[in-house]
Amino acid sequence: MSNENVKTEASELPENMQKVTLAIVFIDIINSTKFVQRHGAKTAAAWFQAHDKLARSLVYKHNGREIDRSDGFMLSFYNLGDAIQFALKYQEIIPKKTPFDSRIGIHWTDIIEVHQEDKYTAVGAKSVELEGIGKATAARCMSICQDKQILLTKQAYLKLKSIINI
Repeated sequence: MSNENVKTEASELPENMQKVTLAIVFIDIINSTKFVQRHGAKTAAAWFQAHDKLARSLVYKHNGREIDRSDGFMLSFYNLGDAIQFALKYQEIIPKKTPFDSRIGIHWTDIIEVHQEDKYTAVGAKSVELEGIGKATAARCMSICQDKQILLTKQAYLKLKSIINI
């Protein structure tokens, strides 16, 4: 199949997909594997649940959406300001209330949102998935962060700059 056949315009997307512009936020809990090894699965699970409850509360307060979870989160926000405010509050609150430090990467991008059918979510699929290079870019941004850092990609920085007129 040639690249021509693979490429589709947003108007040609299936009805369960739409092209959107949003902030993708990746959070990584630093040394989560060592934490589990040191404290055991039961203690770690309790702390991760406490972390996740706090983080999800902040996501909700800042109009975000959880896309996926592992030893951190992949989140999306339709407003870059909400994503940045979330990240700042997260770094202010979470380390004080849990034993975890994290790093956060934020990317502003066009991406395809895929809304899964109920029959798939009923067996564990995520209700919304993101597809496109922007997801990998956001993950790479997070991966080069240092402990307790929030890092914006160039696209996120330029969007922020345009919002605050600097």
